[in-house]
Amino acid sequence: MEPNVGDLLWITVAAGLVFLMQAGFAMLEAGFTRSKNSINVAIKNLADVGISSVGFWAVGFGLMFGTTWQGLTGRDHFLFLPNEGLAGVWEAAFFLFQLMFAATCTTIVSGAVAERMRFAAYLVVSTVITVVVYPVFGHWAWGGALFGSPEGWLVRRGFVDFAGSTVVHSMGGWVALAAVLIIGPRKGRFEEGARMQGSNIPIAVLGALLLWLGWFGFNGGSTLALDDQVPGIILRTSLAGAAGLMAAMAAGWVLTGRADVSHVINGSIAGLVAITANCHAVTEAEALIIGAVGGLVMLGSLRLLERLRIDDVVGAIPVHLAAGIWGTLAVGLFGDPALLGTGLSFWEQVGVQTLGVAVAGVWGFGVSYLLLRLIDRFFPLRVPPEAEEMGLNVAEHGATTELYDLFTTLTEQARTGDLSLRVPEDPFTEVGQIARAYNRVMDRLQETTVDRDEYVRLLSVMRTGLCVIDRDGRIAPHYSRAFLEIFELSEEEAARLTFLDILKSRVPERTYTSVSEFLEVMWAPHVDEEVARSLSPFRELDLFCPHGHRFTHKVIRAEVQRIWGGEAITHLLFVIEDITEQALLERELQEKERRTASEMEMFYHILHTHPVILDQFLQSVEEDLTTIAEICERESDDPERALSLIYRYVHSIKGDAYAVGLDPIGETAHQIEEHILQMRESGTCSEEALVDLGVKMGEIRTLLERALSLKERLLAFHRESAEAPTSDPIVFAVERFLERIRAEEGKRVRVDFSAYHREEIPLEIYKPVKDMVLQCVRNAVAHGIEDEAEREARGKPAEGCIRISTSREEEVLRIIVEDDGRGMDLARLRARLLERGLIAPDAPPREVLRALFTHGASSRDEADALAGRGAGLPLVGTLVRRLGGRIALTSTPGRGTRIVISLPRSPASHIPTSGIQDQELSRS
Repeated sequence: MEPNVGDLLWITVAAGLVFLMQAGFAMLEAGFTRSKNSINVAIKNLADVGISSVGFWAVGFGLMFGTTWQGLTGRDHFLFLPNEGLAGVWEAAFFLFQLMFAATCTTIVSGAVAERMRFAAYLVVSTVITVVVYPVFGHWAWGGALFGSPEGWLVRRGFVDFAGSTVVHSMGGWVALAAVLIIGPRKGRFEEGARMQGSNIPIAVLGALLLWLGWFGFNGGSTLALDDQVPGIILRTSLAGAAGLMAAMAAGWVLTGRADVSHVINGSIAGLVAITANCHAVTEAEALIIGAVGGLVMLGSLRLLERLRIDDVVGAIPVHLAAGIWGTLAVGLFGDPALLGTGLSFWEQVGVQTLGVAVAGVWGFGVSYLLLRLIDRFFPLRVPPEAEEMGLNVAEHGATTELYDLFTTLTEQARTGDLSLRVPEDPFTEVGQIARAYNRVMDRLQETTVDRDEYVRLLSVMRTGLCVIDRDGRIAPHYSRAFLEIFELSEEEAARLTFLDILKSRVPERTYTSVSEFLEVMWAPHVDEEVARSLSPFRELDLFCPHGHRFTHKVIRAEVQRIWGGEAITHLLFVIEDITEQALLERELQEKERRTASEMEMFYHILHTHPVILDQFLQSVEEDLTTIAEICERESDDPERALSLIYRYVHSIKGDAYAVGLDPIGETAHQIEEHILQMRESGTCSEEALVDLGVKMGEIRTLLERALSLKERLLAFHRESAEAPTSDPIVFAVERFLERIRAEEGKRVRVDFSAYHREEIPLEIYKPVKDMVLQCVRNAVAHGIEDEAEREARGKPAEGCIRISTSREEEVLRIIVEDDGRGMDLARLRARLLERGLIAPDAPPREVLRALFTHGASSRDEADALAGRGAGLPLVGTLVRRLGGRIALTSTPGRGTRIVISLPRSPASHIPTSGIQDQELSRS
């Protein structure tokens, strides 16, 4: 191709105009960003020119405009060197013009990721765009332009993008979208009420005007000749920019009630982007429509990004991606077929334009997202939070500003309270004059303020924790040294964390909730202060200060007072005392009194318990305690599993203790159950927690040893007694349990043992059979048998009945426990299991009942010593599984529940490790 000198001159001038757009982008982005990042933005735009020039010269130009390989990519013209003569001059001019386009595509990303991307990471992104993303798609759409014939597979299908709505602008927008999704929004960008205003809007406006001027070369130069098309193209370009400006300004005015300057700026650029693909093939009226719609598309996509919480600092994605897509589709909608020269019908042209847009999205977004995500994994793209807060001018380039010096001094003064700090002054700038005035105020304030060192000394020697918090929970910088010591805080943590943040890691969840609710009441001015303080959870509050996997237990007491500023509460004052020694001593004394009373009570019950039954119970507890100790040692690497297993054994001990009337052991086991649940809730399950649990289990062993010391004397006493109670542990345990129910809850229940035969139960499985029967009876009394009023209303006898029977068929022992109560509430049990995620929503009744014996659930709203934790039936399931047995359950609403346990008369040879696969459950 041998153009004339006029064509070469026009292409060179157009390249210069496009290069001027780099200055426009730099000014626009610097004006739209905050001043602490303005230098970083400017350096990125300058660096784009260098990286684009070298990368496009070495690789990008060859991939984009080299001789095609299968219409997919160029395969020569790398390390570009023009030929000799006029042809070489044309090649040089063409390369220079296309280089400016590559730089434009690259710099689009800069504005979108401003204020939080590492400078080094941005250079990597620029390189990826210049040598991979942009030139490959560019070859598909513009390949062969150097030789004057279409070679890319997309352009051969009839795709038209005259000056780059998609090739340049949408491609840059797709990469920008991928980048902002990976690095996320700026810190605080989407917090309620947040508005991050640009630092210099007039500069941004000037940048937009320079871009508008540069677009004359961008579109006009794409003719690659100074012919009669150029003036019309420039005219239509300018009309579209104006239409985009007016449409976005008007629509934004209606939506927000004001003429937002960002809508005006971005509306004009969106109109220019939209006309770029079709400026050679539309009329002036159509250019106005295309530009106006481009402005509206920009505004709509901008609001969509905000709704999706995608942070694009300058609006690069709405302007370049969204408007670029619209402009590319407008080629098919408005383009004159004769001028397009593709030979396609209207719908064929619209179709191929749509294809081009889709391919650009898949390639531009897909490749860049994968590459940037991979890079981010090994080389983080985002700056650290402290660098973002400091600003990238200083963090990335060490380029400080007067405003930054002022802000730094004020921040340090607020943190330390040091009134001697002064701001650097420069009398020839506005910021310097502000600094000088501020320093004068501080001079006067320091003269009239009590010596801060004396005040700090007083705070450092106070033994009382003293702190003040504001409405957001932030701790004022002046607090006593004792406050840090009580909560075991560093000064950095006190400055960074809120008061509730500190408590959250040091108190149980229920206590944290109580404290949060109390503080809300204290901040409510309409609530009387004395009334509010009467609700305080700080009268005696347990703290657990973390030390790795261990915790230091403290007890504090705090007085909370309001501090008023006019009609509003501005702060809360905390006066905190460490009362650990006093509180723990009082608790120890109370515990000793409780233990003494408990032991006296246990002694009374032992006197009324047959020695044979007592002996069997004590042996059973000894075996359970030994098993628990083995679990603690064996499962130390899996504390969660260990706690689950221990919980079931403790539950068994509690049930047996209450059954034989040894309430002190039952109450201690109940407390240990509570302790295990608290450890699960607070997430403190660890090897150290198992050790602490072992200490608590020692309390049961102590009670056990004291009971054993009475056994021999009681055996002698009962040998001389003429009348001895039954020695069958099952009958004894059930009867004692029902005596307790009648005494404590007034519920009338009798047990029918007429079909029960002890001799049918082999001695080696007698103990687990006893545990199963007792748990089934407890379940029947707690959940099945109604109170007298309800039974009479149902037409039942006032006294409930539980039948226990045994039978033997060949080598199978069957134990049946049935009641005439209300039956199981399947709907409530299903809801409880669903809450815990233990069954599927559409699980059949059979699966719901099966889950009762594997995971457990309770129909009670609250737990007590009798029932409510859902641990009884899983214990039955575990014992049945170990013995190789089966369970059948039938429950009829209003009539009762029947549980049939089938066991081999000799112990099972194989013990499954999970599930209860061999149960049969049914419900009528």
